[in-house]
Amino acid sequence: MNNEFIKFQKLNKILEVLKIQVANFDKSNTSIKIRTDLGWQINDFFKELNLQDTPYKRNIYYNWNVLDRSCCEKLDLIYIIENLKKIKKDFFSNYFDKIFISHSEKDREIVKNFISLLHNIGLPKSIKDIEGNIFCSSCNGYLIPLGENNIEYIKQQLTSTDNILAIVMYSKNYMNSASCLNEAGAIWIHNIQYRPIILPDFSFEEIKGFLNPNITGFKINDKFKINEFKEFIIKSFNLPEVNYNIWEQDRDKFLTDIANLIIKN
Repeated sequence: MNNEFIKFQKLNKILEVLKIQVANFDKSNTSIKIRTDLGWQINDFFKELNLQDTPYKRNIYYNWNVLDRSCCEKLDLIYIIENLKKIKKDFFSNYFDKIFISHSEKDREIVKNFISLLHNIGLPKSIKDIEGNIFCSSCNGYLIPLGENNIEYIKQQLTSTDNILAIVMYSKNYMNSASCLNEAGAIWIHNIQYRPIILPDFSFEEIKGFLNPNITGFKINDKFKINEFKEFIIKSFNLPEVNYNIWEQDRDKFLTDIANLIIKN
């Protein structure tokens, strides 16, 4: 595991403890000892990133100084989280926690195959009571939870402390869907990194809307670009390299399944 990814994980752990402290704050269930330990961890983390004499530290200093005091307020914790979230996005933009697949529900069969490809690359499947690395709005197991408002849930995910990679599945169905264009707008507003994937009935020239059309993407049935995408995902999530022979079989099955869907439709 490379050193930068270790730092990325360390920051995630600090953020997770801070979020628990915020969630429990009004229950009188927070601990000064835990917060004091967090203060030392944050200080050590700044040293690791050589941020001791920078605006990043100055922005957070007066609030993190209250972590070991009884006068610490919930807003102090939220302020620290927001500043650490900015550091995470500024210094660890090459690493991601989750993938959000923005797509039309009418293209869900293609999306199901794409999700299988992501698992074949190495992204783990979610297990009981633990969120996975992938979320989208139309595939069982990756859905927005029951009772949640789709737009609000996506907004919460996009504004969370997670580094999100958005995959935009462009198609005629996508461009004709108001909810899909709303998702694209949310990706743009929140400055989420994204990669466009062009479905068979569409072309790069037809891309319209807020999102930058010049971001490098690929046609979903381009096997060489899929190979490049695999390498990108492995680096971005710090995954082990897939056995090449197994990968070729998985990739070729994906391409065959996509071709069959094109014929079927």
